[in-house]
Amino acid sequence: MTRILLSLALFLTTASIQAQPEGITWQQTIGAEGNEWIGGIARGNNGAFVICGYSNSTDGASWQNQGSYDMFVAEFSPIGEPLQLLTLGSSGYDEANDVVALSTGGY
Repeated sequence: MTRILLSLALFLTTASIQAQPEGITWQQTIGAEGNEWIGGIARGNNGAFVICGYSNSTDGASWQNQGSYDMFVAEFSPIGEPLQLLTLGSSGYDEANDVVALSTGGY
């Protein structure tokens, strides 16, 4: 009985180790000279990832800050390629705190 339990435990341990992904699948850095905060992340039906948050960066072609802090939405392909970056805001403080993937394919 001990041998069966030990074999079963060893099999389950091996199976769970093999089920774990190895390392980082992909990583991407976004931002500029200011501060960026992530408010939410969602994975869409197409496998793409959308990240939202807010930033006070003003440099770079993609960071077009309108005021104190502006919200941003960034979309990445399933393999981490940047697809789009939107910054939205007013002259005041604007932030995005969450993003949700819709069953229709949007966010």
